[in-house]
Amino acid sequence: MTVSRRLMIAALVLSASLTAACGPVLAPQPDMTKFFTLSPVDNAGAAEPMPISIGIGPINLPGYLDRTEVVTRDGPNEMKVSETHRWAEPLTTNFNRTLNEDLSRLLGPRQIIQYPWYATNEPDFQIEILVYRFETDSKGNAVLAGKWTIRDPRDQKILYSSNMNISEAAGSGDQAGAAALSLALGQLSEEIATTIRQLPTPQPQADTHPLGSRGAMQQR
Repeated sequence: MTVSRRLMIAALVLSASLTAACGPVLAPQPDMTKFFTLSPVDNAGAAEPMPISIGIGPINLPGYLDRTEVVTRDGPNEMKVSETHRWAEPLTTNFNRTLNEDLSRLLGPRQIIQYPWYATNEPDFQIEILVYRFETDSKGNAVLAGKWTIRDPRDQKILYSSNMNISEAAGSGDQAGAAALSLALGQLSEEIATTIRQLPTPQPQADTHPLGSRGAMQQR
């Protein structure tokens, strides 16, 4: 057997070995991505409806949560971004809609309006939320921290303001984190609803152009 033929056979054997070794690595891998969403709290019993309209927003979440990946706190200065767990939609959108559903069940308002709204469609109460934290941690707790404010949207007067620092224990399983965060948001919704029920119902603004004045102008 010539040297060139031996080299050719050796090359073929080496190529076959490399192909066999790389086969499993290059084979399609299963997609391990899982998608999660917040859910409204299933409050027992229907609340007495209130003849008010509510405006929700603005709602501001920290920039590190403005991503599709689920973020977990692993210490005071370290965050872990999951490679496989994703939010099914932008977290701010999901937060807003879930709060909307929670307050609808708790208050039964006449209308819920999303910020921003037209001046001709101002709600009776405006709810602003500034979120500092909204994530699970390495100890298995879901934390919602920040500040919420209720305003009179007509003059921006603050009717009530409070800090929030809510913690819910997350159970085991992939869905535990999203479920615990949903409970924390549900607890915030209950605090907001309780406060709104204790506030005086805003009175309609007085007409700045009384009928008599308009009539007098028309007679001129």
